[in-house]
Amino acid sequence: MSGRRHPPLTWTAFVLCLVAGNLLLQLLLGGRGLDNQPVNAYRPTSSDALVYIAQAQQAAAGEFYAAFADGFRPPGYPLFLAVCLRLFAQPLLAARLIQIGLTALVIPLAFATLRRALGDPRRAAPGALLVALWLPLYYFSPVLMAESLSIFLAAVALWLMARAVAAAVAPAAVAPAAVALGAVAAALVYAKPNHIFLALPVAAFLWAGGARRGAAIFVLTLAAALLPWTAFISAANGRLIPLSTTSGVNLYLGTGAAGGDDAGDLPSAVAGRLGLVGAPPAARAAAQAAQAALSPSEQDSLYSGAAAEVWRARPGATALYGLSKAAHAFGFSLRGGSDAVQVGLFVAALAASLWLWRARRQRPWALFLWVLIAVTALQAFLFLSNQRFKVVVFDLPALLVIGLAVGEWLGARAGRARNSP
Repeated sequence: MSGRRHPPLTWTAFVLCLVAGNLLLQLLLGGRGLDNQPVNAYRPTSSDALVYIAQAQQAAAGEFYAAFADGFRPPGYPLFLAVCLRLFAQPLLAARLIQIGLTALVIPLAFATLRRALGDPRRAAPGALLVALWLPLYYFSPVLMAESLSIFLAAVALWLMARAVAAAVAPAAVAPAAVALGAVAAALVYAKPNHIFLALPVAAFLWAGGARRGAAIFVLTLAAALLPWTAFISAANGRLIPLSTTSGVNLYLGTGAAGGDDAGDLPSAVAGRLGLVGAPPAARAAAQAAQAALSPSEQDSLYSGAAAEVWRARPGATALYGLSKAAHAFGFSLRGGSDAVQVGLFVAALAASLWLWRARRQRPWALFLWVLIAVTALQAFLFLSNQRFKVVVFDLPALLVIGLAVGEWLGARAGRARNSP
């Protein structure tokens, strides 16, 4: 009887248990990384942390222009670190602990998103459990890079997406949800500029969910929130720079001219077989120019030109290399258990989305996943094949789509049981 009277308390306890268990697991698995050092034994290759910390130190000292004028990194994550530098005696340890807490909050956000979409906490529970157990989402928590903050913001965005579509039946409620979603999407881009790719699947979701006005408001809010940053770095560098000065070098690295990220992955093997490494002459020139004293803006222009030269010289081979990077991003290098698990997630999420579409249930989420797969693959095709980019933008939505399919199946099964004689 008490269970019927207080079901919210039951599900709150369930979610709190998941969060507590996840926090304990993160502390155990990430123990080697919980110190006040920029880089440690947990992930000794995370050299980007040094750049972020240097920017954070300048920002904490009030030197915003010096920290961000080159446009190499947007200010989102360095400002997060700058706040830690100002508030805590051991700021880097504090940042890691906050990141663990933020990623643990992904679990209640996922539960709330599924509950909003399914309308029943019982059907939302399996998906929330799956999110709590998916370790790649929590791998970066002890690492001083923008991934953990981005995963948390993505979870907030997914929750707002569900709210925006639910509000579509009441037009007056759509605008606030869409504005909030645009602001969170902008925060994601301020954390990592490649998250601008997420704008397309989010807009497609809102449109398919009946919130067409919300889709327009979302895009306008996102553009307005990013405009000050674009204006700032463009004025500082004397030319139009939309989001950062890293796109040129990433495009260049994405051609295979500098080799792959890992000697054992599919892109490296393809680059070697196609003879992309070190060719054509423009690629070698760009590698030599990297040793010159060029500003990030100058390097951005130089590498963009070198990447264009590679594509013009060998379009077919470079395209094949791009396809190998897209396949690698989803685990199809098949180097071992980790890749196999990533392929399993991809296949399961795709199958779940197809079932949702054919069953005419949660079609906006199915469309969202398909567009997300396309833009994630496009990003890997053009830029870098590093799987951590895929983990940040794809894994959580994929888990939610699987959770939605399970929840809808449970609902259909319960309906058949009620209707059976």
